[in-house]
Amino acid sequence: MAAVARSLNSLVLLFLFLSFTDAKDILVGGKQDAWKIPSSESDSLNKWAENSRFRIGDSLVWKYDGGKDSVLQVKKEDYTSCNTSNPIAEYKDGNTKVKLEKSGPYYFISGAKGHCEQGQKLIVVVLSQRGRYTGISPAPSPAEIEAPAIAPTSSAAAFKAGLLVTLGRSPISIAAAVIYIITQLSDDKKLLKDISLATGVAEGTIRNSYKDLHPHASKLVPSCFTDAKDILVGGKQDAWKIPSSESDSLNKWAENSRFRIGDSLVWKYDGGKDSVLQVNKEDYTSCNTSNPIAEYKDGNTKVKLEKSGPYYFISGAKGHCEQGQKLIVVVLSQRGRYTGISPAPSPAEIEAPAIAPTSSAAAFKAGLLVTLGSLVLGFF
Repeated sequence: MAAVARSLNSLVLLFLFLSFTDAKDILVGGKQDAWKIPSSESDSLNKWAENSRFRIGDSLVWKYDGGKDSVLQVKKEDYTSCNTSNPIAEYKDGNTKVKLEKSGPYYFISGAKGHCEQGQKLIVVVLSQRGRYTGISPAPSPAEIEAPAIAPTSSAAAFKAGLLVTLGRSPISIAAAVIYIITQLSDDKKLLKDISLATGVAEGTIRNSYKDLHPHASKLVPSCFTDAKDILVGGKQDAWKIPSSESDSLNKWAENSRFRIGDSLVWKYDGGKDSVLQVNKEDYTSCNTSNPIAEYKDGNTKVKLEKSGPYYFISGAKGHCEQGQKLIVVVLSQRGRYTGISPAPSPAEIEAPAIAPTSSAAAFKAGLLVTLGSLVLGFF
């Protein structure tokens, strides 16, 4: 009976853990009235989609006047030609919801006459589990984890030994520690006391289990996810220029992007005509080019983001900053709340070693899911 009780409790914890990776309802365009003919190319829904992340299980939601418009899911060819006569699916309810059930591209166009031709269309790409992106990927499939994840080396032996020590603890305490870590890697952070209340595990026990798990956390993370990224400013080669409109400004791009410690910003521009100046906040506001923190004129500038907080950049070309050629990038700290994936808690927050602040959160989350699932199944 005791073993069954432990198993049931472990399953409950597993379901709590899974709840933190729930799929999302994503409002198309990020606002209620986005399903319309765009005012410019920079206002198109595909620009929004390029800066968004879509996972298997997410749902797209459209809000529109069902009496005047509709949403058609179509094939690539019909998307390109704006053919509305042969849709895969047609929606006219004004509150359309489409679940993204597989990886790959999804094509949508407006059913209103002439709207598609004027740019009211959308491509959404859902990346596969093996795809590399900054969102949280689903947990690996069985085919991906059939073989041992760690090579049979001395470090692997140490890893196994360390886990045996960890597994000497109650599976519920391990699961509680895992759940706590996961919540700190998400945008829905929970206090340690909340996890303790939900699981019935004492806060001190969770802390100790966390300490046991920490030295082996990196073994669960594929190295491809821990690499810092080179981020092309504006997402394209010629983005460092005077914007054509406020919606085309680089700060609009930055608002929809995620910057982590260790990432690098990359500018592509004509070094004979322009430059990149890193400045303080006051010089950013006043467009003062005479006292930069750093000046770059090489045409292929790369600046590493080595600490949290705001970074300010302006153009060194005369009059360009005043016309909007400037950029603020905010790298949030471990304690920062945002819609990307923040690093795991610091020692001050958990009184145990912290997981290094890298881009590994996505893979760590998936890896821990597999680990926790194995723990639970092992008790039946």
